[in-house]
Amino acid sequence: MIGGKSFMQRIVIVGAGIVGLSTAYALLKQGVRNVTVLEQAVVDHPRGTSHGLSRLLRFEYGSDIFYSQLVQASVNLWRELQQQSSQTLYSPTGLLVLGHERDNFTQPCYHILRELGLPIQQLSLKECRTRFPQFMTYGFNYCTYNSEAAILHASTCLQTLKRLILDLGGTICEASKVVRIAHEHTQRPLRLYLASGEELSADRVVLAIGPWIHYLL
Repeated sequence: MIGGKSFMQRIVIVGAGIVGLSTAYALLKQGVRNVTVLEQAVVDHPRGTSHGLSRLLRFEYGSDIFYSQLVQASVNLWRELQQQSSQTLYSPTGLLVLGHERDNFTQPCYHILRELGLPIQQLSLKECRTRFPQFMTYGFNYCTYNSEAAILHASTCLQTLKRLILDLGGTICEASKVVRIAHEHTQRPLRLYLASGEELSADRVVLAIGPWIHYLL
């Protein structure tokens, strides 16, 4: 529920990348019914940062456990979405990290992932060369392997979310570029002005437009 009026409010999300589509899907799953996504091009367009064959799904973020916990939570959601959609959204690949005992990344990652219960292993250089002969280990003295790491099939994820949003009653408007947002009074809805000359009103606006955000704010 947003502001106590989630079922009546009109939510407009600007941007149909992975953040925008995930937000729309989550709102619809929570019971919000009036959800519209505006995309300046099309879903999965080649200039979008979410477009492409794959994205790395890794847990290794140095000494900051927060990001590792977020990734761990996201994996459960991707599994749930994959099962629901019957689409292959991610593929486990494992991740080999070559580092040094005294760097501020490799060893902290190992201890944090162990704390989170992830299947990370510390490998000796000999074990690393035996299992991964394609990699040069010269100059490294600390190696770890995490079998839980994966790749996300980026474009498939976008197209799957698009279909699920439409199935849940959401609206996705492609070729709908927002050029200005106005909020003249706290008691009035926000106004969105499109390049086509159209205007929309919304009770809540979510901006998920990545590097294009400075054009609106």
